[in-house]
Amino acid sequence: METSLANQALTREEPSAATQVSDAELIRQYNEHKSNTAFETLLRRHYNAVHKRLLRLTQNHADADDLSQKLWMRVIENLAGYNDSQKFPNFLNTIASNLLKDEWRKSGVRQQSSLDEMLEAGSGQALLLDEDDMPERIADRHEIEYLVKHLIPNLAVKLRAVFLLRHESEYWDDKQPFQWQHLAELNDMTTQAASDGFTCARDHLLNADNDVEALSDENRLIFITWTQAHRYDKAAKQTETYLASLLDIPLNTFKTRYRAALSELSSGLEKWRKQVVKPN
Repeated sequence: METSLANQALTREEPSAATQVSDAELIRQYNEHKSNTAFETLLRRHYNAVHKRLLRLTQNHADADDLSQKLWMRVIENLAGYNDSQKFPNFLNTIASNLLKDEWRKSGVRQQSSLDEMLEAGSGQALLLDEDDMPERIADRHEIEYLVKHLIPNLAVKLRAVFLLRHESEYWDDKQPFQWQHLAELNDMTTQAASDGFTCARDHLLNADNDVEALSDENRLIFITWTQAHRYDKAAKQTETYLASLLDIPLNTFKTRYRAALSELSSGLEKWRKQVVKPN
């Protein structure tokens, strides 16, 4: 999508609320007839809100402009798979979150979008809430570092396993491989210890005579997170049901542990914020 498309769309006025066509109908028109008018209306309706959120997160106009351009390119690529039972802002949020994960990991800032989503406790519109309703964001690397190096590793192993599977194993690809160093850091261990834990779990599981229950929770966590992050079929999105099956726990248990992990991390971050004066 050319930048001029965004500029052109944003200079036109949106029809009054009474005459507005729904997002779902605009998407249907675009998918079935490749209607530029329908897409421009969709763009005009949502561009400013998304750009404003990206600007708030990046604190840089050029970065926000670039991310907005990339986001709407991804929208075009993914509109064919849009499910009209969902809200379009949620659809935009999913694309924006994945885009931010890619961009921040390329620049070495890990987990920013995951953690934004995390602190929203699954609200579904972490990037697209109205300004007055938007909670405080993780705005700097100091908070990210505290979460990664202190709060996440200090979660009980059963909560940490659920959280890491939910937030780490889904997004890594061949161009940005999951590293032993990162897995070790998230579990407060050396890189060698993480590698050794994986080897121990692998050898234990390969031996049919071994009791699976005898495998330690830490080594199981290392093994499952690592193998899922490096699985062959990255196109297949992992569901909570699938992740629960990997841990051999009921889905409701998985959800309960995930909520508990979010609560502990959010509480820990709030306490840290009150104690630390952030540098300018």
